[in-house]
Amino acid sequence: MSLARAFAFGGVTATVMSLWQVEDGATRELMVDFYKQLKTGIRKDDALQQAKLTYLKNCDALRSSPYFWAGFIASGNMVPLFGRQ
Repeated sequence: MSLARAFAFGGVTATVMSLWQVEDGATRELMVDFYKQLKTGIRKDDALQQAKLTYLKNCDALRSSPYFWAGFIASGNMVPLFGRQ
């Protein structure tokens, strides 16, 4: 069982998790942009996708490897936190 499953059993409706250990700098960049995207009122999975695309647009060739960004996934209820449904 994963930690995400434990959160779900505990009543957490949505999680964003990584499937493997990701380098701290890439994680910071992705998560900062993910939260900026969430504030715009889009779905959680779309916010994560946009954060990944922004990361790829702005990173150097070495850090464009999926190792740095592809491990993050969203699970659960993906409705927006704010605004539109």
